[in-house]
Amino acid sequence: MQIVSGLFDRMVLQRTWRGECDTRIVGTCRLNGPVLATVCRGGKKLHGFESAVIGRAVGGRFTARLRGLSTGGSYSITLEICDKTGARERLQLSGVLVGDVWILAGQSNMQGCGNRADAAKPHQWVRAFYMDDRWDVARDSIHNLWNAVDPVHGGKPDGKDPGGKGVGPGVAFGKEMLRRTGVSQGLIACAHGGTSMLQWDPARRTHGGKSLYGAMLRRFHKNGARVAGVLWYQGESDTGPAAAPWHTRRMRHFVCSLRRDLGNPRVPVVLAQLGPYAGDNMEAPGWNSIQDQQRRLSETLPNVYVVPTIDLELDDAIHISGASQNVLGRRMAEAMLHLVSHGEMGRAPIALEAVSLDRKEPDGMVRIIVAFKNVIGSLQAGGRPQGFAVCSAEGPSPCIYRTEIHGSRAVLRTRRQPLYFACRTLHYGYGLMPACNITDASGWPLPVFGPVPLGKPRLATPFINRMEVSKLMPGAGKLHGLDYPSDPESLGFQWRTSPWEFMDHHEVIEAHGGDAVVYFRCRFRCCEPMKLAMLLGYDGPVKAWIDRRCVLHDPTGTNPAVMDKRAVRFEAAAGDHEALIALGTNDGKAWGIYLRFERLGVSRQRLQSPEPKPPLPELLP
Repeated sequence: MQIVSGLFDRMVLQRTWRGECDTRIVGTCRLNGPVLATVCRGGKKLHGFESAVIGRAVGGRFTARLRGLSTGGSYSITLEICDKTGARERLQLSGVLVGDVWILAGQSNMQGCGNRADAAKPHQWVRAFYMDDRWDVARDSIHNLWNAVDPVHGGKPDGKDPGGKGVGPGVAFGKEMLRRTGVSQGLIACAHGGTSMLQWDPARRTHGGKSLYGAMLRRFHKNGARVAGVLWYQGESDTGPAAAPWHTRRMRHFVCSLRRDLGNPRVPVVLAQLGPYAGDNMEAPGWNSIQDQQRRLSETLPNVYVVPTIDLELDDAIHISGASQNVLGRRMAEAMLHLVSHGEMGRAPIALEAVSLDRKEPDGMVRIIVAFKNVIGSLQAGGRPQGFAVCSAEGPSPCIYRTEIHGSRAVLRTRRQPLYFACRTLHYGYGLMPACNITDASGWPLPVFGPVPLGKPRLATPFINRMEVSKLMPGAGKLHGLDYPSDPESLGFQWRTSPWEFMDHHEVIEAHGGDAVVYFRCRFRCCEPMKLAMLLGYDGPVKAWIDRRCVLHDPTGTNPAVMDKRAVRFEAAAGDHEALIALGTNDGKAWGIYLRFERLGVSRQRLQSPEPKPPLPELLP
C-alpha cells in the first residue's frame, strides 16, 4: 500500500475556513475493499477516527477523503484496507499537522542564496516539502535543487548539498506566521534561480515536471491541492530591454492562470520588489522598470501586495543576505496576514498615493509633494532624508536641495520653476544601489518607484541637443519676408552639441551683436507614417519649415526661451524628413532653441503602460 498524493509523513495539511483538514488521498494497493483510518494524538485515539471508513480500494488503486481533523496536531494516522477474505494492507503515517500551506516560487532570491550562518533557527511546527518530495522540519536550504525530483530542476538522486549558501525568506516567513497565528505552517518549495517569466509561462503546464510551472502544479496536487497563498520573488532575469516592457502583462497572466489552476480566484499573493544590485549602470533602466511595474501590480490585481527590499543588505552582488532574508520573510508574513485576515492582522506595505507640484513658493520655485499611504506613525530618516531624484531622458537632474518629512508626506524643495518639470519624472530609489533611508516608525521602507511624470505624460523624443547650425546670416527683422533658403548648403552648417537640453548658441550671437539670423537643422526618419508635433521653445523671432513647407512663424518671440512653447502639428510619411528653424537674434539677446518631437494619437493608458510604445522619429546623423 503506497500513497501517491494527499497525505505523507510530517506533512502540513491545509486547513479549511472551519479550521479542519479536508484532503483527498490517492494511492496504490493490492487488495479491494474499504479504506479505514485510525487517528491518534498524544497516543490516544480520536473519537470518530477509530477505523473510520474514508474511501475504497478497487483494481489496484484507492481513493479516500480525510476530513475533520482540527488545526494543530501532531497526528499519527493509520490507513488500512480489509478485503472479504480478511486479508489486510496497512500504512502508518506520523507527525502530521493541520495548518496553513504556502507555495514559494520565483528565482534565486526566493530559492535562497544568503549565507547559511545567518539561517533562522528551525521550529518543529514549521515544515517544508523539499524538492525531493519529502516533508520535514523546514531548515535552509529548503530548495534542495541538487536532488530535486522534477527534471526541470536538474537534480540527481545522489546530488550533493553545496553548503555555505541557501537562506531564503521561507523559513523566517513560516516562523513569523506561526508566532502571529499559533498555527503550524507548511512551505512547498518551487523556486529556481536564474529563471525568467517565459520559463514560468503557464502555457508550459502540460510539460509537467519538465517545466517550472508544471513542476509547481505537480507538487501542489501531490499535497492535496489546497494552499493558503503564494510567495513570489522574481524579476532579476527580466530586466533586459527585450523582456522588461512585458513584465506586467506576463505577471498578470501568471497570477490569473495560477489562481485558476489552484482553484481559487482570490488566492493571496505576496511579491518581493527587486532590491539593490551591484551591477553595471547600463542595466539600471530595466531594473528600475521592473521595480516600478512590481509596485503597481497591486493597483490592478486584487489580493496582491508587494513588499519593499531596497534597504536590505546583500551577501553578493545580487542576492539578499541571509540576515536580511529573515527580515524579508517577516515582512512578507506581515503583508500576507493583512491579506488573509482582511486587514485585522499584519500590515499593508507603504504605497505611493499621490505626487503633486506646489507652485506657491514666494520665489516662484516648485515644491514637489509626495504623499504615501499605509504609513505607521510618521515617516522618518536616519540623518538627511535621501532617495528621491528628478530625472530627464538623460538621467538625474540635481534640482532637489532639501527633503522634508511631515507625517506621511515628503516635501521636496527644488531650485526650479514649474516649466522645468514639464518633461521630467520623479523617482525613489533611482539606479541600482541607491542611498534610500526613509522608513515609517515600524522600520518599513518606502517602495522604489518611478518614473512618475511630473508634467503631462507624452511620447516624445529627448530634447535635441546636437544639430547642424549655420553661420550668422544677415538680419531679417521679424522674419516676415524670410523664405526657405534657395541653397541651404551655402549657409555654412556645422555640427554643434550643447551640454544640456537647450541648443545654446548665445556666445556666437552675443559676440556678433546687432540683428542676424541663425538656422538650426536636423534630419529625422520615420519607420512608419506618423502624426507628430514639433515642440519648440525660442527667445527670438522664429520661422520653421518641415520638408521645405513653412509650418510656423512667430515674429513676437523673445526672452526667455520656454520649453515646448509652441506645438506645431504635422503628418510625416514613412521615410526621411528635414526640420529647419530660423531664429532672429533679437538684437543679440537671443540664445537658442529647445526642440523635440512628440508622437500624437497615443492614449493616456498606453502612455502609462510599461509595454513598448509606438516608435518615435529617429534622428539622423
